[in-house]
Amino acid sequence: MTLGYDTGDTTARVIAERITLNARDAGIALQTSTAATTDMRLTRMTLASPNARVAISAIEANSGIAPIKSHNGSIDELYQTESSILQTQRLIPLFQLPVSSGLNTSVHDWNQDQDGTWHLENVWLGSNKP
Repeated sequence: MTLGYDTGDTTARVIAERITLNARDAGIALQTSTAATTDMRLTRMTLASPNARVAISAIEANSGIAPIKSHNGSIDELYQTESSILQTQRLIPLFQLPVSSGLNTSVHDWNQDQDGTWHLENVWLGSNKP
């Protein structure tokens, strides 16, 4: 089997080579390739939103996986949708690097929900100096 990666991405090359070595240790014949057509492809995927509903919809749209019908959007249903996506074995997440943001001390009354939604309606800029 072959594992493809973007030739312009040096980090992807190193990760693909590590995956290949680990596969060989497990007895799986795998080699890296920069060809356009490979058995598997290592890609970076940025989540469209910290909001799970939005992120899952974008993953379905960008990966070619048929959208899974959602009825009420509950947390349990989101979990089932994510599990269904993973069961297709078209996507195998290796790791996630969280995106972080910082605010200057002049930003006041900013807050964020647990799902990542920003509330900007009360944000204001001002000096902390009296």
